[in-house]
Amino acid sequence: MPIEPTAIVTRSAAIVDSVLDDEVVALNTESGETLVFEGSGRAIWEQTAAPKSVAEICAAIEARYAVEPVRCLAEVSAFPEALTEKGMVALASD
Repeated sequence: MPIEPTAIVTRSAAIVDSVLDDEVVALNTESGETLVFEGSGRAIWEQTAAPKSVAEICAAIEARYAVEPVRCLAEVSAFPEALTEKGMVALASD
């Protein structure tokens, strides 16, 4: 099921993250799952520090990178979808 642009992305309360050089390492303290984000993945992750809609995250990414809005929406939508499965973020309807 595709994620709507109005869906709100919120980090799990169990997440601890830290910047190491050009990467962000995120640890889910409940599951032990660890992920490393760099480049645009890091930029998207940083946008999830506070609850934001997928559309708001896209707007920030589009402003930072030269990316077409349709492509941005597709890639940004895939990011929280994958992280939801790992318990790193939660999605809520607007």
